[in-house]
Amino acid sequence: MTTPTALLDRPTADQTDAVIRIRGLAKSYTKARTPHSGDDWALKDIDLDVRQGEFLVLLGPSGCGKTTLLRSIAGLEEPESGSIQIAGEDVYDASRHLSTDAKRRPVSMIFQSYALWPHMTAARNVAFPLKCAGVKRSEIPARVRDILEKVGIGHLSDRYPGQMSGGQQQRLALARALVVGRRIVLFDEPLSNVDAQVRERLRLELIRMQRALDFTAIYVTHDQGEAMELADRIAVMSLGRIAQLGRPSEMYHRPADIHVARFLGQSNELPFTVEATPDGTIAGAGTFGGIRLHTTQRETGLGDGEKAVAFGRPEHFTVSAGRPAQESDLNTWAGTLEAIRFLGSHTEAVVQVGAIRMRVWVHPDRDGNLPAGLEDGAPVTVFIDPRHLTVMREA
Repeated sequence: MTTPTALLDRPTADQTDAVIRIRGLAKSYTKARTPHSGDDWALKDIDLDVRQGEFLVLLGPSGCGKTTLLRSIAGLEEPESGSIQIAGEDVYDASRHLSTDAKRRPVSMIFQSYALWPHMTAARNVAFPLKCAGVKRSEIPARVRDILEKVGIGHLSDRYPGQMSGGQQQRLALARALVVGRRIVLFDEPLSNVDAQVRERLRLELIRMQRALDFTAIYVTHDQGEAMELADRIAVMSLGRIAQLGRPSEMYHRPADIHVARFLGQSNELPFTVEATPDGTIAGAGTFGGIRLHTTQRETGLGDGEKAVAFGRPEHFTVSAGRPAQESDLNTWAGTLEAIRFLGSHTEAVVQVGAIRMRVWVHPDRDGNLPAGLEDGAPVTVFIDPRHLTVMREA
């Protein structure tokens, strides 16, 4: 996954004012409960600010609450407590029994299939919401032409959706969403049914259009690669809560909990029992051998004898042929190479170390040759610098 450098120079979330403010939002599909009881809440105590011009991605597995949150913002679901403010206007407030109808909320929504009307041309698809909004008939053609030009499909105004490519349909859906003047667009997994190669191209087109037109985007997906590529910030959701909110690089390198570490990118998990060290840093032993981290017991709150898990990304490990000279060396373990797999963007070694199977990215030389001795079944040494390990209390 790559993102052109030009697309990375974007305003940070804290440089602009919030256009959506959510406080204490909760929703359950089981009645007669409170937001602090049970585990079957679709949304639980959601607090979230979305800034003007930001691209925020709601990321998580099925059933985590991301689509329910999006639909609650749109007015297609009604929560049971909390409040939602959009563009300075209260659109939902449980304490005041206030719930603005979806049609009156200043947001547009793009669904999985784009929901384009197949019997209407591009121009008529875009004109329809203007008619529904009561715009004067004489003003509609100019506004339709203007927005179609802005999204780059002005020359396709007479075509039907079925005569357009996936990228052109995406642009048409966006034009229809923006034509009535709403500057907030909600996306419900619009690329989930598109093949991988097309999906990659459509992501980049969407980023460019979002920057050029300067609208605020909230985008739901279960695809971590898609989230990392699109987002200014990601909200990882789990069991109806926001487990962590932050920039993609921050969350990848410093996950807040085990759920985020497991869901966002690949990790090697090293379970161990904490042992005391003279300098207060965390050390321990697991079935794979001994381990040492730069993190201190004071920083983590982990005490001697507690069960913990260290997480390390595959690209931060190294593997070399042969046994280590001293297995007592810091984070150096003897293992057996099970397989070498070429995965396109990188080559991965699968190594069995004690009871743990580790994945390590291997770097070929300029000619594509792997380091000598890395063959299936060969004895190898695995190492990781303590600075690249994140430790958490075992769940």
